[in-house]
Order: sequence, then structure tokens, then C-alpha cells
Amino acid sequence: MSKARETVETLRTVLVDGDVTNANFTGADLEVGKGGTGASSAGAARTALGLAIGTDVLAPDGDGSGLTGVDSLPSQTSQTGKFLTTNGSAASWGEAGGGGLSNIAVFTSSGTWTRPSGITKLHIRLSAGGGSGGASRATNNTAGCGGSGGGYTEAYLDVSAITSLTIVVGAKGAAQYTAGATGNNGGNSTVHITSGSVLQMSATGGVGGLGGVNGESANGDNGGTSFSIGSTVLIMNIQGGFGGPVVGAANSTGLISGAGGVSFLGNAGTGSTGNGTQIVTKGYGGGGTGGNCLNAAATQASAQGQNGICIIEEYK
Repeated sequence: MSKARETVETLRTVLVDGDVTNANFTGADLEVGKGGTGASSAGAARTALGLAIGTDVLAPDGDGSGLTGVDSLPSQTSQTGKFLTTNGSAASWGEAGGGGLSNIAVFTSSGTWTRPSGITKLHIRLSAGGGSGGASRATNNTAGCGGSGGGYTEAYLDVSAITSLTIVVGAKGAAQYTAGATGNNGGNSTVHITSGSVLQMSATGGVGGLGGVNGESANGDNGGTSFSIGSTVLIMNIQGGFGGPVVGAANSTGLISGAGGVSFLGNAGTGSTGNGTQIVTKGYGGGGTGGNCLNAAATQASAQGQNGICIIEEYK
């Protein structure tokens, strides 16, 4: 058999048996166009095939900064709880839940609100204190009118450039013990920007009820008023409810003392039908019931009003 024939037969055997190995393959690297890689190493082969790691495909621990036509991602360091966003040209991390309610601060007494990081807007609800009712005289069949309710205001406030607010919560009108005396007024509630003491919101306390009435009386005084000004966006202003009148004929054993006036965040005590049986108001800013003296020889005190309140909802 000729040498050429022998070579052909060897090649035929190898191809048929599928046993082309490094040991029996010789020659230059097979080029890509003919089904090869044109390379003799893995790295060179990936480069020849357009699959270079870090340039054409992402490395297991890469950030994509070297990829052609692919934008890089920002670092994840110290970005817990944030989400990925874009402005159309570059990616960045945004605050999760931006614009939503973050916290509610409640002031039942005066204090200072300090803006937490990231808070830009507030929804503020402000109620003044309620007035107390009037006392009876130390005479049978006398009674007092009810105290009126405190005013209420509600508004939005942009605090992006504000560091703190000074909150004043109006106190309740104290019960009246002096014979025939008018009840005590409730305190005013206010919100000021601390820097410069710039008034933003105000609610006026309820007025104390008339005392020592021995027959039907006109309604008690108007409830407290309110307003929001400055950089606030008003939602509502609500006047406190009237203090109730004494009901019944003069010198009658059926006299009923005046009921307290309601507030937006509190109810009012009902009128008293007996000696010292005033019904205390509930909630915030309600007016107190008048005292009632049916058959006692001593003055009957009125019921106190209720304290105001400031509720602040904080938004990012």
C-alpha cells in the first residue's frame, strides 16, 4: 500500500470512529470561519468568539462597568431599604416609600417639634381647650350654663426649610367653685415656627359658662374660633360648640344646668339634674357642664372643660 493510501485510510478510521484527539490532531488552530476558535487557549478562544469575560459578558463579581453598551450600576454599600431608579441617563438609589406617612407625633401638652431627617410636609390638627361651666349660687334652684368648646383648625405645612415648631396646647378651663361665678375659659392652642416665632396656626379656647342662673337663660357664649396663616395650606377651620343654657322655669325644682359645648375632637357633658352631678366631657376641647343647686345650701361647682391637643402627621 502506498504511503498516500495509508494516510487516507488512517484518516478515514479516525473520522469514522469519532476519535479525533489532541494526540492525533496536528496542524494550525482551526479558524472561526471553519468551525474552530482560531485559538489554542480558553482565554484566546473566548476573545476570538466575542465572549471575553468583563468585556463581552459579566464576570461573576463584576459591576458591568467594562461592558460595551451596558450602563454600570451604583454601589450597594449603605443603601439598605432603597430602590433602584433612573433619571433617563444614569441609575441611582431612591428612598423607599418616598412621599408616604412616616410618623405621627401627638402633643397633649406644650412642647417643641423637631423635624426628623427626610420629612418635608406636615398635616397638623390643632384643638384649643374647652371652657368650664358656670357655678350655681348657694341658693336652691340655681344653676350654671355650660362652657363652650374650643376651636379647631387643620392644615398642611411645608417644612422643607424649617428646623422646628413651637407647640402650645391650650389647657382646660378649670371647674368653677365660687358661688354664682362664670366658668373659666379654655386656653388657646398655637403653632409657631420656632425661628422668629412666626405664627402659623391658632385655635381659641372655649368661653366659660354663665353662673348663678335661676331660670331659663340664653345660650352660652360662642365656642372658640381658629385660623391657619403663613405658609400653611388650610384644610378647615371649625368653631367650638355653644355652651348650653339652663333649662327650666325660675325657682323651679326641675332646673337643668347647661350642657357643655362640643369640639371637633371631643363631646360635651350633658346638663345636670341634681346637686353636683355634672357629666365630665370626653375627648379634647369639649366644654364643661354647669353646676346645679336644687335643694342644697352650698354652691355646686361646675364641670371642667377638656384640654386641647396637637396632632402632627409627618410625611417624606
